[in-house]
Formats: sequence, structure tokens, C-alpha cells
Amino acid sequence: MWGVENREAAVLLGAAAAVVADGLEQARPLPPPVVGDPAGLPAGTAARLPASLAEASAAFAASSLLRQALGEALHGSLLDSQAAERCSEAELAAADAWWPLAGGIG
Repeated sequence: MWGVENREAAVLLGAAAAVVADGLEQARPLPPPVVGDPAGLPAGTAARLPASLAEASAAFAASSLLRQALGEALHGSLLDSQAAERCSEAELAAADAWWPLAGGIG
């Protein structure tokens, strides 16, 4: 993916490059081929992609490869953004509704 003023594209391309580089350095055998429609197979027969943002975020959080490739700050920032996307509007408003202890309108 690429686009003008698309910050996600750089992260996605960086993550993809890290996974490809790791695959080239740490060769792993392919799993057995899936025969037929994967949706009709019993649970656990074939690895499935995450079905929700929460599942995808958990997989991203658990990836030491992506944490190392993106760096702790960017990896953590992306996890925070994903968590905010799961919040309701009321939760987001409550999180932003604070008054600084010092300073003020001036």
C-alpha cells in the first residue's frame, strides 16, 4: 500500500520488509497444503488470520520481530492507537477531559 500523506503505508512496508528479511534469514518449512475451502475445515486445522481488530492487535503486540523492527516507541504508539480505535466516543471524551494542573488559559 502507498499513498500521499499516508503514514500507515510506511509502517506497513517496514513491517513487511522486516518479516521478509526474517524469513530469508530464518528459513522455515511451509506448513502442509490446505485442501478444499478453509472456511469449512474444523477449527485448528489451518491457521486463520485475525478476525477482529482486537485479535490483530494482540498478535501485533505479541510479535517480538515487529517490536524489534519498529522499535519500542513506534510499536507502543501503534498499540495505543489500536486501543483508542476500540474505545467508545464517551471513553475517548473522558480520556481527553482534563485540565492542566499548571498554566491555564492565558
